[in-house]
Amino acid sequence: MTNVRWLAGRAEDVAAPPGSCELITISEAFHRLDRWTIAQRALDWLAPGHCLATMGVYGVFAGPEPWQAVGAAVLRRWRGPVPDFGPRPADQPDEGIARNEALLRAAGFADVASYPFSVPYVWTLDAILGYLYSTSVASRRALGDRADAFEADLRRTLLAHDPRGEYPAALSFGYTLARRPAS
Repeated sequence: MTNVRWLAGRAEDVAAPPGSCELITISEAFHRLDRWTIAQRALDWLAPGHCLATMGVYGVFAGPEPWQAVGAAVLRRWRGPVPDFGPRPADQPDEGIARNEALLRAAGFADVASYPFSVPYVWTLDAILGYLYSTSVASRRALGDRADAFEADLRRTLLAHDPRGEYPAALSFGYTLARRPAS
């Protein structure tokens, strides 16, 4: 690809020429950003008629299955408090799809809409741990020298709940699209 430019760093520090982007994607991070600032900047960075897409997934233990409640209890025992990702401006809305949509509309985006969807999935212990280790709150770094003990506890507890080691659930995802008006 010759028309993609990858950037690493804080989203709030990105500088891009006005109208220089055709698509801006934010995956699993919009809730941690200064959303109002990012929405305003993204609107400026996008070429007229082009889109911002935010994407997300509900965590492995966020569903209604009994095994998910069991796993969530283990995670709460080991992870400690959720890290603080910094202060949020007083005018920045709380979590929630409807609030994010309203914020994007207020920033000047048009055709703002969210699209949730679910797919059936059967988790294995390794898949659950792989997912958890990819997150900020349950990564090996976040767990530190307790990671191996956490893993053993989670495996033991989930296998006691269901010794097959297979944990069905619906994976719930969603995305929000917002278009910069053409004029």
